[in-house]
Amino acid sequence: MVHAMDEEDDHLWQTATAACNLSLTAAEKLRILTDMVRARVFEQHALKYYNAGKMNGFLDLMIGQEGGAAAVRSMLGPQDHTIGGVRGIGFAVMRGLPMRECLAELMGKRTGSCKGKGGMFSFCSPAHHHWGIHGVAAAQTPLAAGFAFAM
Repeated sequence: MVHAMDEEDDHLWQTATAACNLSLTAAEKLRILTDMVRARVFEQHALKYYNAGKMNGFLDLMIGQEGGAAAVRSMLGPQDHTIGGVRGIGFAVMRGLPMRECLAELMGKRTGSCKGKGGMFSFCSPAHHHWGIHGVAAAQTPLAAGFAFAM
């Protein structure tokens, strides 16, 4: 059931929106939007190849969920490390992995980020401090803890 916003809802919305808008510069907002658009365009492109039968395996996309990943990405510095969950292809692109390598990986090509051996559950790039995408729920948690202790 949809209801109209009352004064309290409106006040909460205005407060939350104002807080977000005050804390980000125009350049930061543009970077977040750019990350979201890059991820969406890449995934739509990948989906076109997948639907044409040019990829094997799975293709779990984050289409419609780019905002969360872009927000997390905006808080990370170049020295920070990441591990992705099942819908992490767009996040890998946001971390700076070359789109050409990512698409090659999805298509099983030798020029992929993991030599085409991992498909969507790979995208590992030590140069970008990104340690792959993992398809099992919460599988990245113990790996992330291990990386943290090792560093």
